[in-house]
Amino acid sequence: MARNPTSMILLVVSLFVLILLVPQVTPGERRASASNGDSLFRQLKDRTESRPTMELQVGTRLHVRLREKVTDRNRAGDSFIGQLDRPLIRNGRTLAPAGTRVIGRLTRMPELTAAHKETGSNEVGMVLEQIVLNNKVLELRSEPLTLLIPARPNDAETSSLLRPFRDDSRTARGWTSEDDGVIYESGTRLTFVLAERVLLPVLGRSE
Repeated sequence: MARNPTSMILLVVSLFVLILLVPQVTPGERRASASNGDSLFRQLKDRTESRPTMELQVGTRLHVRLREKVTDRNRAGDSFIGQLDRPLIRNGRTLAPAGTRVIGRLTRMPELTAAHKETGSNEVGMVLEQIVLNNKVLELRSEPLTLLIPARPNDAETSSLLRPFRDDSRTARGWTSEDDGVIYESGTRLTFVLAERVLLPVLGRSE
């Protein structure tokens, strides 16, 4: 069947007009559209990540386990890393699970020399300064924690962890001549007390 030339021409013209009427997206408009999409994604992500917060009051106990050794090579000002030995829970809500990383600082660390025994400077001072939650470092401040340097146990009487040096046991020189010079082993449990209130995100209900 022969086609009408006029109909063919009208069909071609109609298709051409239709193509002209379709809005053309410029590269700039495409970039703007992608930017708007990224902005919307960020808003949704921020909204998803935002959590309600609760206050930990002054006096809250933080039970911490050291994750690294404290040795006679450490000095005041050195940082140390620990982890929560128990979760932080308030009103049935978990604010930080056990195992959460905390960062502290040595505020007092005597040089263990022969003069140590004569001066009686046998104390280590520590404070907590930071807690890491959801890969974010949050500031906090604990009361200073003062500990006695433990004696090297050489019999049943001197095996106490926090017992200071005794005149009838080893001297400071003898203590520091040990190869490792460890004062507190990794895994040592310590209890800090919160000195300032801190707001922490609520992670969920405690079991």
